[in-house]
Amino acid sequence: MPAIPDASRGSDATRAADTADTPGVRLGQPLRISPVDAAAKVDTEQAIVVDVVSSNAWRRMGEAIRGAIRIPPEEFAQRWSELPREREIVAYCT
Repeated sequence: MPAIPDASRGSDATRAADTADTPGVRLGQPLRISPVDAAAKVDTEQAIVVDVVSSNAWRRMGEAIRGAIRIPPEEFAQRWSELPREREIVAYCT
């Protein structure tokens, strides 16, 4: 399952070392996924959606993705550990 790297915590090598003892966490380049493929993964419980839209943009949008976990970018470094490790993560942003 891909992990979303925390850009505020140093180099890739440092982050890789930080997660080396964490089973199921891999770091790497984010992958793009189509909305149809993302929905299929969520429907079969292979993935979850994480809404990382900025707080200002989120307030203007007036809608949210049903079932998504909402973590604004300014809170992500402190809250990423809330995400389940047994599923892929589909991050949504604008």
